[in-house]
Amino acid sequence: MGGEIVSIPGGECAQRRRRHHEETMHYVSFLAVEADTSQEAIQAAESFLESYENHAYDWYVIGGRWSGACAGADFVCAGNSRSAFDATVETAVAARDRHFNSVRQEIFGPDPRVRISDEGAVSDEVTEREDRLWDSYRATSSEMLQIANKTTTPHGREYAMLGYCLREMSDILTGCYGSNSYFYDTVAISNGTEFLYERVAARPDRQWLVVVDLHN
Repeated sequence: MGGEIVSIPGGECAQRRRRHHEETMHYVSFLAVEADTSQEAIQAAESFLESYENHAYDWYVIGGRWSGACAGADFVCAGNSRSAFDATVETAVAARDRHFNSVRQEIFGPDPRVRISDEGAVSDEVTEREDRLWDSYRATSSEMLQIANKTTTPHGREYAMLGYCLREMSDILTGCYGSNSYFYDTVAISNGTEFLYERVAARPDRQWLVVVDLHN
């Protein structure tokens, strides 16, 4: 890997994300921890993860499929390599942003003012990806209206996909840790970076990122 920051998946529409989940069930998670050594950083990450067994994962491994994602290693310290630390945080947060927008479009529909192809190129034409999003949105909005008019609890899995989308959105908005957090500050218990960088400014030598492969 050298010093390269590896790419992180994110941004599929919720149905594609769900199919990806069913096929691979592996999710990357970058955990910000405080420690004096790399071994202590790994121990801090593992201690945090104990509370999320059978919620965010059924098993996990440090690195795993994303071994080397922290500038060639499974961890990086802000005090030792600030540029690699910042780049890893930025990449992880950007992946979560793509996932958030994917779920948002699933619920509220794609933005017709900006058409983006699967390759990321802006186009004036309606793309296959946008067509899929509109189809998903129509189904989701119809289900939302049905739920709004229900007075009894739905049974079975009739609204499972809608529930999946709403849960994904809720986890992001409330800052709950889960398999789609991508980045999480275990010290501040937050999916934001503000408190992390306050600590980096004060004690960069104690701020670490540890990459984890979650199976869920």
